[in-house]
Amino acid sequence: MICLAAVLALLAASCGVSRDSALETSPPPTAAPPVDDQSAPAETTPPEPLSLPDPIGLDPSGNAAVVSFPDGSEVIVTNEDILQADQDFRDSATFVNLVLQSGGVRVPIENVLIDQAILRATLDQMLDDRGLTVTDANRAQARDEVAQSLAPLLGPEGDGVKLLDELGAYGDLVADLQGQLISLSSDLPPAQLACVRHILLATEEEAQTAIDDIAGGADFSEVAIERSTGPSGPSGGDLGCASTTGYVPEFAAAVDAATVGEVVGPVQTDFGFHVIIVDAFEDDIASSGQLTGAQRLAEERLGTATVTIDPQLGSWDPVSLVVIPA
Repeated sequence: MICLAAVLALLAASCGVSRDSALETSPPPTAAPPVDDQSAPAETTPPEPLSLPDPIGLDPSGNAAVVSFPDGSEVIVTNEDILQADQDFRDSATFVNLVLQSGGVRVPIENVLIDQAILRATLDQMLDDRGLTVTDANRAQARDEVAQSLAPLLGPEGDGVKLLDELGAYGDLVADLQGQLISLSSDLPPAQLACVRHILLATEEEAQTAIDDIAGGADFSEVAIERSTGPSGPSGGDLGCASTTGYVPEFAAAVDAATVGEVVGPVQTDFGFHVIIVDAFEDDIASSGQLTGAQRLAEERLGTATVTIDPQLGSWDPVSLVVIPA
């Protein structure tokens, strides 16, 4: 699923844009072979200049995506929507240059744009259902947050506000999407942070023994220090207070369902067997927590949908909730 609070970072990642990406993805230079003075100079072929791929020739009268929900409602993303967004992106010379400097485009631009468009259309419907609108304050906050996400692309002294302005219509599109998420988040209860400790063990038998020992009076943190194989063991298994969205699904589900102060487990994940205790659930009053909630709500809504994609653009992946390029 699209996951930058500012979706522009997704496009940046898809296109390989970062300050250091060129260094990370390019092979290191090799030493030139010794040259025999009597031999003819080696012929070299200059590299072809990088360029964006040509736009896909979509029929403006067609539909790029039809998103049908179980309640019978439907949202449509037209090819004209995608073509306009594509043109807005290509007209943003500053961002295009950043893309090309960092190695070009790794996925078709249209596929990134259609992912954005599906999310925007879904959020529009969700806002309408709740009687919400994107306010001027939402828009101002959105532009500030997108600008902050852009600044690192330009280096330590990057001016994200200037770059966002230079992105023109495409920058406005991304900021509008961020504004939708902010507006939706304002209607949600505070996101929850779980304050968790855990003990990671190799086998279910070891985990059950730890549970029995704790039930018999052993201190949870001491057992974690003595037995846990996880990196948090030396600190008593303390994972701090965080959203469960950062945990693997099995662990997150166990934490979400836990009662404060009660030992949970054994819980099996790819890492081993966990013994878990939740010390507290706290409200996440940071705006990032609220936006994560809005993002998850949009994902849940899309996860119930049947999405039909123009085969020329690719196919819908109902797991990752993105379009797989054709």
